Amino acid sequence: MTMMPPQPQGYHHPQTLEEVRTLWIGDLQYWVDENYLSSCFSQTGELVSVKVIRNKITGQPEGYGFIEFISHAAAERTLQTYNGTPMPELKLTSV
Repeated sequence: MTMMPPQPQGYHHPQTLEEVRTLWIGDLQYWVDENYLSSCFSQTGELVSVKVIRNKITGQPEGYGFIEFISHAAAERTLQTYNGTPMPELKLTSV
């Protein structure tokens, strides 16, 4: 699993590293959707939103997405816990 702090539009835009609370998640299988990712990370009780990026023409997943948490600390805990962990074949990375 790979996660990184992203810069997507429509999300919280952090001014400092301590404000980063959204992680990039990549190498997603074609069948992974928001519901699946929510079920993977909702047990933290700190999940705000999940977004899988889709092709604008086909609607098919592009293989990556974003996971937003309530705080930087929550995102950091998730990153430290799951970074590099297959769930299956998901990758979370920090920048």
